[in-house]
Amino acid sequence: MLIGLLVPSFIGGALGAIILVITPPDLFKLIVPFLVLFATLVLAARNTLTRRIGERLTVGEQRSTVAGKLWGFFFQLFIATYGGYFGAGMGILMLGSLTIMGMRDIHKMNALKTPLQAVINLTAFILFALKGLVSWPTALILCLGAITGGYGGARLAKRIDPKLLNRCIVTLGFVVSAWLLYKALT
Repeated sequence: MLIGLLVPSFIGGALGAIILVITPPDLFKLIVPFLVLFATLVLAARNTLTRRIGERLTVGEQRSTVAGKLWGFFFQLFIATYGGYFGAGMGILMLGSLTIMGMRDIHKMNALKTPLQAVINLTAFILFALKGLVSWPTALILCLGAITGGYGGARLAKRIDPKLLNRCIVTLGFVVSAWLLYKALT
């Protein structure tokens, strides 16, 4: 499954980065609240969405129909484009997509999601670097923060009730969406 999803991840990561580069900053500022809201809504409804859509596209545990595989390819292309453009919530969207494609084991899904996200982010990063759009000192600080936060956050998240964690993330997503929209409009 990994090989089949690398192609749309690479293409989408490049496409999203190109769209971001040509998007006027004021338009990006206005779009961001809706992207955060979209990721928040997907997280809030992921169980219902994956159950309703996934039943039609899977044949038992870990097996997709042809429609499920096609849907997975195009949804991964969409996720990768979104990730190359914005990135926030990309992992949540990918977990939902993998569920719909028939995967049920969260550990296997995370193992598949990680290299796909790396391809998307690396593709976008290379394009941004080639365009001279990377502030290297800032990128280094963000990289160190992401590694530290990812490692520490994963350890902390294991200790929190998943339902409570989900509610907190969704609530924070709605608050951040509203704040970003307020800032964009004022």
